[in-house]
Amino acid sequence: MMIPLTYYPGEVVTQILRFLNTSEVGNIIDFSLTYNDIWLASICFHILCEREFVIMDSMKPIELKSSTHAVENICSKSSLTSISLLEMMLQFKNLTHSRDYSKKINIFFETYKTENSKLIRQKIFELAHRFCQSNEGIPTRFSLFFCASKNTSWVSLAKLLRKLGTIIILNTGELSLLGPKMCRHLRNMTNSFPNLKALNIDSSGEILPIELGDEVSNIESLSCKSGGLLKFNTALPPLKHLSLQNVAIDVSGHNKFSNLLTLRLNNTVNTACLVSRNEFPKVHELHIEDTEIDLPDLNFQLFTNLKCLNLINVQSYYFGEITIPQGLTSLVIEETFLPLMQLNYASLPTSLKYLDLKTDYQFNFSSIKFPINLKSLAISGGYGDFNCRQFICPPFLEELKITGQNLKSSHKLRLPKSLRLLDLTSNNIYKISGMKLPDNIRNLNLSYNHLTSLENSVLPIKLEILYLHQSESFGKAHDLRYLINLKFLYLNANDFDRFRVNDITTSKRSL
Repeated sequence: MMIPLTYYPGEVVTQILRFLNTSEVGNIIDFSLTYNDIWLASICFHILCEREFVIMDSMKPIELKSSTHAVENICSKSSLTSISLLEMMLQFKNLTHSRDYSKKINIFFETYKTENSKLIRQKIFELAHRFCQSNEGIPTRFSLFFCASKNTSWVSLAKLLRKLGTIIILNTGELSLLGPKMCRHLRNMTNSFPNLKALNIDSSGEILPIELGDEVSNIESLSCKSGGLLKFNTALPPLKHLSLQNVAIDVSGHNKFSNLLTLRLNNTVNTACLVSRNEFPKVHELHIEDTEIDLPDLNFQLFTNLKCLNLINVQSYYFGEITIPQGLTSLVIEETFLPLMQLNYASLPTSLKYLDLKTDYQFNFSSIKFPINLKSLAISGGYGDFNCRQFICPPFLEELKITGQNLKSSHKLRLPKSLRLLDLTSNNIYKISGMKLPDNIRNLNLSYNHLTSLENSVLPIKLEILYLHQSESFGKAHDLRYLINLKFLYLNANDFDRFRVNDITTSKRSL
């Protein structure tokens, strides 16, 4: 199907919808569209196609995956595109032969700075009035927020907002333009939002305090990134996902987040109080980042179901006696404030499968006892030579990443036979002829070392992916045809002619 460039966005949508209602759609369809019109086409295909597809543009390809689920967020800064989308919403049932797809749409319009904002506002109010005055199904996943003049009447829009399942608020510094009524609705959530399932507040500016209580009692996902104060007036039992960044948390009350599954706290104030004064019986993922907190104040015993713990750049003045919760399967510690050698005060749980350690200090492996059943281990950062004598690799490890550790060719790593992925990026390796690499390795990354030759080296015969990006060129030609399973070989562009590979191998250049 070809659509001329002369078509306006609204006509593009009409043509696509008519086509989809009368014809079978293949996996790849070529459209002759402008870049903004690609968004319109993608919406239609996400809504109406239950398959993976690609839309090709003359400027760039856009690959849209996971189309079995309707698109959830389309950001449009084009006034023509926004108007067309609104018009299509007003005529959706007619265009789709009475099939109602409107409930699958969730669109955010950033329209307050566009040249046709007055016309767009008019269309928005038409939409709000239509859904508020009729009994037809409200598009519960339709997210709408924009800024306009303070003299605008917000009655219809306020009614529409209270019916939505998702509200996305960006650029909250512009809230002063909305008028006092709308400010109260969005800042303090004082009106009832019985359908609200997801609330996303994202702003770099200061806003007034936000209080969440019975008015949003059905909310399941809350993301707040702003400079304001957030207060929970009730426990919000349905809440499953909570993400807070640059937020001061009011912790005057005690709540039991009985159904919360994920908790992410980034640069938050009163973090320790939030954790210690509340209960989190079902949380399986806890992420704390860029926060000053004494780690012993984190009472992990309140997280009885915790499986994944991420501590990123946590500035703790007292690291000792930290208790890593038992039952944990994934632990990430990335920090620059205290040496990880103090982990000798922590007992790593035997259930741990994934461990990622990054520090600006030198590792002291004599103080770290890795769990015997660990499957994946990543070590990065630090300074000085990597201490291979202290390092004892877990016997059943499948993935090992040692990056930026000044690992030398003379170091003798004792690697388990179970290893399938080995990443030694950004070390000080000149040759690998003396390294004993397990036969089961499928993925080997030796990039950004000082390799100039693979002479007298035998790579694992089961190797499928090999990275050899180097700061220097290889001096001799190398025959890798004995690697019969090799699928991808990554090289510097000037090394392409120095390697002979099988026909099934794809050679790619470094970025």
